[in-house]
Amino acid sequence: MIDYILRNENYIGNTVYNRESFPLRGRRIKNPPGLWIRTKGSITPAIDRSIFLRAQRRLTLRWQHLTDDELLLRLKALLEKEGRLSEKIVNTTLGVPAVNVYDERFGSLRNAYQRIGYNIKWDFDWIDRKNQFKELLRDTADDISDRLKKAGAVACFEPGIDVLTVNDRFAISFRLARSWRGTCREPIWTINRRVALPDGYIIAIRLGDGNKDVLDYFLLPTTEMIGAKIRFTEAGLHRFERRYFRTSADLTNAVLHQIVRRSPTRKLKKINST
Repeated sequence: MIDYILRNENYIGNTVYNRESFPLRGRRIKNPPGLWIRTKGSITPAIDRSIFLRAQRRLTLRWQHLTDDELLLRLKALLEKEGRLSEKIVNTTLGVPAVNVYDERFGSLRNAYQRIGYNIKWDFDWIDRKNQFKELLRDTADDISDRLKKAGAVACFEPGIDVLTVNDRFAISFRLARSWRGTCREPIWTINRRVALPDGYIIAIRLGDGNKDVLDYFLLPTTEMIGAKIRFTEAGLHRFERRYFRTSADLTNAVLHQIVRRSPTRKLKKINST
């Protein structure tokens, strides 16, 4: 009950519906976050939104008292119960620490898997380079935040959930669009949804082949993230016309345009394309 209270968005003025479904003559099932219906600002908030977001980050620290052996024992018990492991299974199982706890304690989730004898043939590049990807997200967010501040906006980034709040009203979630090659051998980019996705916009950073270099940036409304992920190919870029940008300066100007469009009385300066 305490865990539910700490995660309850009612305290920041949001109401969330359709968390569960109960089909006729069927069992009650938990719906994925993509099916939730969120109404923002429908009730008077009881606490500041930034405090609530910090609390979500702090929740992951409650497992720090466990020893390495205890952490691995819980992971192994979960494997025996489910027959397999994944980030989603680990993060959604009560009594098992979140993935980032295993990252911090063992260096990566892959290392923790190996410690319990769980070996799979997946491409672990995204796991092995997780800290590198986190740093890229943080650097991009800092860059955009600095540019917004120079234009007269107030920006605050929350690294735990990778959300940038602008003028205490606009939420921008940062995601990576990592590339991989399917059976057609053409690169496919995927933007994965995270549980923390406040209403607003998504800045997706598209990475090149091998996920080493930044190609460009996308600015998408969160309403387009109706499922667990967005996938596209080079041939499908036309669906993002006028919503992807070559430089962070152009991206920042697009963000400023959305802010001014929603707050026409707010005066902000345009950013030079450098």
